[in-house]
Amino acid sequence: MNKAEKEEKIEKSKEAAIEFYKNLEEPIDLEVTQAEFSTETNATIVFVYGHDKGNKDVLYHATVETADDYAVLSFGDDKAPK
Repeated sequence: MNKAEKEEKIEKSKEAAIEFYKNLEEPIDLEVTQAEFSTETNATIVFVYGHDKGNKDVLYHATVETADDYAVLSFGDDKAPK
């Protein structure tokens, strides 16, 4: 995969994560701060990190599978348990 293809997959993964968080029961306006390929999956998994535009104190993450139409496989945050 060349650099342009990698960049395209990263951008599409960011878009998928943003859209996913917008559609939650309690929507989050995700501002992506970092996205990177997993080194374990032959460049099909992208880890996306960011925070809510209205609250930079809580970090969010999503795992996106580029080989499965940019499906979000897992997601979460770093909020302390209540």
